[in-house]
Amino acid sequence: MLRQITFACLLALVIVGVVSGQGQRSPATLDDLLSELRGLRADLNTSVNATTKVQLVVGRMQVQEQRIAALSQDLVVVRAEANTASRSRITGVTIASLEERLRSGAVIPERRAGVERELLEMNERLQREEQRANDLRYRENELLNMLATEQGRWIELNSSLDDLERALSR
Repeated sequence: MLRQITFACLLALVIVGVVSGQGQRSPATLDDLLSELRGLRADLNTSVNATTKVQLVVGRMQVQEQRIAALSQDLVVVRAEANTASRSRITGVTIASLEERLRSGAVIPERRAGVERELLEMNERLQREEQRANDLRYRENELLNMLATEQGRWIELNSSLDDLERALSR
């Protein structure tokens, strides 16, 4: 019976020791609180930096989209001008037929001076129209190159935004 009482006392002591060890938790020290505060501050700084980067990239993308839209509009205008210029152009055939009429003597002498003046004006107009057409083709190519460059920049910014999105979702 003494054995049973001793065993019961030992068992009670073990149970009390285990229960009291689990229930007690040492109070947080100032160092623990400071460490937690530093961790929260680092998380906040990371969040602020990520938000700033996202806003910056989105702003840049909007500017790029505006540039692309403006260049596209300029390209439409230049192409329309080129179409209009090509429709209203004097053809070399018209000039050649006037020259042939002058050479063949089909023009009456009283009208010859007027036809020669008209021919000279038509040649000058044809040169101006050809120069305008060349200028418009050059401008169109210039706009196409600028548009390709701006679209490339937009793609790079979009890629940066995708990278930021992947980094934030980790």
